[in-house]
Amino acid sequence: MTDNLCSFDGCEKKTIARGYCTKHYQRWSKYGDPSITKPRVRDACSIDDCDGPAVGHGYCTKHYQRFKKFGDPHKVIDRSAGTCSFEDCDRKHYAKGFCASHWKQINRGEEVHKFSDQAIPFEELLWSRVDRTDTCWLWTGPLSDQNYGLFNKDRKTWYAHRYFYTRFKGEIPEGLEIDHICWVTNCVNPDHLRLADRTQQNEYRQGPQKASRTGVRNVHIRKGNRFKKYHVEVGHGGRSYSGGTYYTIEVAAIAAASLRKRLHSRPS
Repeated sequence: MTDNLCSFDGCEKKTIARGYCTKHYQRWSKYGDPSITKPRVRDACSIDDCDGPAVGHGYCTKHYQRFKKFGDPHKVIDRSAGTCSFEDCDRKHYAKGFCASHWKQINRGEEVHKFSDQAIPFEELLWSRVDRTDTCWLWTGPLSDQNYGLFNKDRKTWYAHRYFYTRFKGEIPEGLEIDHICWVTNCVNPDHLRLADRTQQNEYRQGPQKASRTGVRNVHIRKGNRFKKYHVEVGHGGRSYSGGTYYTIEVAAIAAASLRKRLHSRPS
């Protein structure tokens, strides 16, 4: 078994070639002598007063990372102030030493540039997205899938109609929601917004159910009567209220609206 061991003195590893183990064979193959060891020697970092070994572009690990991120190996991030590290930018720190705006530029691979010295005040920016008509105040900014206005503030997404209600009328109690009495979901006019629970919102919705055969809310077709076939029925408080049966759908629609107004005590 000893014939299969490395021939280098004191080495008991198995032979692979020329009577040497892997380690000593590689030394013999590279330097001509299996006893020679030449540790890897790296050049020092090219930054003055830095003795760290160079790992890339002539910089040590620390300066190379700075060079990769900022294009400047001397760049130092001051995180103590909590502001953006970009020159003359005093915005709040968001990530990697930058504010949200400059960090987005870096992520997109864009050239990092300076923004306006004075940001647009929040209220001014908000009102710039409102089209105040004679009736509704229409939100012209981003919209949700249900056509409700949206905006971002303090890293959160807000519903515009809820913000305007709070701004002009006060806090929204827990368990209640904001209902549009104008039925325009992107309207933020506080006069068109009111507090309501889910049941009240469902009662006050606009238009018929999707499965309606008449296409008019609270008006149904009554079988068995050839003449008076349009029946009015309104639900409120878990009960159904009959509003009569009519010859034409136009008259039935007026009766349904009148009954809703009387039951719900609100315009319809």
